[in-house]
Amino acid sequence: MFTNLDNYFIVNYWPVAHYNDPGHIPGAMQYTPKESLKSATSLKTLPTDKPVVVYCYTGQTSAHVAAFLRVLGYNAKTLQFGCTGMIYDKLLEKGLSTYKPATDIIGGEYEK
Repeated sequence: MFTNLDNYFIVNYWPVAHYNDPGHIPGAMQYTPKESLKSATSLKTLPTDKPVVVYCYTGQTSAHVAAFLRVLGYNAKTLQFGCTGMIYDKLLEKGLSTYKPATDIIGGEYEK
């Protein structure tokens, strides 16, 4: 995904405060957990012409969201290990959920 971010619609699936700090993947759109992906809110803003990549802190919640979106017909994927694979130390500093895949820290692009 990081080799061509424009090929994906990237969903940052956590509160807006965390989208701003510790930051987000460049170009990611913020969707609030348990609020945004309802048919009456932002669900219909997801594109149907490109893959949707959902990420959260550890990848567990985003895996469930991606599965839900696939049932609805979207080409949805989850970002393995979520942000933990990129900004483990920042998540730890802020007391946010983490999972440390010792061999899988990728250091992908992130902006604040």
